[in-house]
Amino acid sequence: KEKKVDKSLLLNVLSDFEKFSDNPEDLKAIAYNYQLINEELKAIEVYKRILKIRPQKRQSFRDLANAFYEQKNYIDFLKTYAYYLQKGFTIDATDISAIMSSEIMSVYNMDLETANARQKIKISDPLKNEESDVRVVIEWNVSEAEFVLELVNPELERYTLKNTSSHNPALIEDQKEKGYQSKELIIRDLNPRNYLLNLTYLGNKQYKPTYFKITTYYNWGRENQSKKIEVFELSEKNKKVRLGKINRRNL
Repeated sequence: KEKKVDKSLLLNVLSDFEKFSDNPEDLKAIAYNYQLINEELKAIEVYKRILKIRPQKRQSFRDLANAFYEQKNYIDFLKTYAYYLQKGFTIDATDISAIMSSEIMSVYNMDLETANARQKIKISDPLKNEESDVRVVIEWNVSEAEFVLELVNPELERYTLKNTSSHNPALIEDQKEKGYQSKELIIRDLNPRNYLLNLTYLGNKQYKPTYFKITTYYNWGRENQSKKIEVFELSEKNKKVRLGKINRRNL
């Protein structure tokens, strides 16, 4: 990809990895890269495999539902969450539930036919994100990954998430107990100048890299909503990496 090789070669490489792996972390990295090159149908099949391997993880349901969402397949999107609720899971006050709530409400607001469907899911969270200038979803494939995420606004004010067992043990415990690796960031009113998204990777207790998928939605919840997906492979520890700039150019 970095050498601008032909897309068919990328697909062959990803397909070969997919055939010979049953590791859900590796499969998730493959799905991320399918989504990066706009092969959503292939990503859906990989996420279905991951759900079969990890039916106890909330992230497995959300990833499959999101892949349906990106295809505007809202019926299967809602069926996935109906199945999620039937299995006894809930949409509660967690990072993964905030992401689920945002996407479920987006479907209801964007598709009137689906909004009246029988499988409508009630969202009671008063803080749900129905509309904003920017919505960023950060996902990572390895549950043991530790890092410091930083969003810097034009006034140099920082929002910092320390996703580590030493700084935030309750969050790490919640992620492991409920099975999710994702975070949502909201910028309701975007300043004309640049916001910076940085990440300092701290390792994952393994000898393989961690893959991060960053999906930036502009004009979230509006008719002109758009998105940009980026995938990062990180292995070098204690080095701050710029994941991207966010500005009004894409609004």
